[in-house]
Amino acid sequence: MDLKPEQFLTEIADAGALLDAEQGAVEHMNEDHRDAIHLYATKLLGADLADWRCTGCDPDGIDMQAETATLRLDFPERVTGPTELRKMLVKLADEARARL
Repeated sequence: MDLKPEQFLTEIADAGALLDAEQGAVEHMNEDHRDAIHLYATKLLGADLADWRCTGCDPDGIDMQAETATLRLDFPERVTGPTELRKMLVKLADEARARL
């Protein structure tokens, strides 16, 4: 089956503020919130224990990687700015902690 562009492309026209903040957000998550990244991977996505790191984010989700494994955590709703991103990541961390 061939994939259609809408199945893997993310609309970014309305997300300039998020894109401007992406690098800082990724660095912040990796430096200060590795526990949350670990929970996203293991509790929300069912991944194995590993040294998960955030590699990127966009309006529809965040990407994580550990060695050669890559994961995508889709957001339940689009985010287009850094404040919305922070709120979404806190919400997802709370959801993951509830599964401990």
